Amino acid sequence: MLTGYLLLASCAEWSEMHRYNRALGDLSLLLIVAAMAIGPLARLSSTPFLRKLMPYRRELGIYAVLAATVHTIIILIGWVELDFARLFGFEYHPQLQRYVMLQHGFALANVVGIAALLYGFVLAGTSNNFSQRVLGTSV
Repeated sequence: MLTGYLLLASCAEWSEMHRYNRALGDLSLLLIVAAMAIGPLARLSSTPFLRKLMPYRRELGIYAVLAATVHTIIILIGWVELDFARLFGFEYHPQLQRYVMLQHGFALANVVGIAALLYGFVLAGTSNNFSQRVLGTSV
């Protein structure tokens, strides 16, 4: 909660929609990094505190996917306005009567983000006790 507030406060000069969007995206990234780092750090360190954090890795990953999902919804509704060509940097040009690319570089970044979100949905879907029993023990 505090981390989310600090991320939101770090971009106070931006527009409100962009502030929340950026804070949720950054929070999602920090949560997934924390979830991925706990395992190796607990194994490499002899600190008992890190070993106590091991059960919380699943929850951190699920929260990361939830934050990324809200981040995506803000982008799709607030910025792209459900015009999926705009998601990839295209804007409608009324004089040419077609879409033209105005914002180069958005396509690759958004494709990577969509792929990461889909992968996150799979991980979040398999991060519950029922799925763990069905899939078996980890190797």
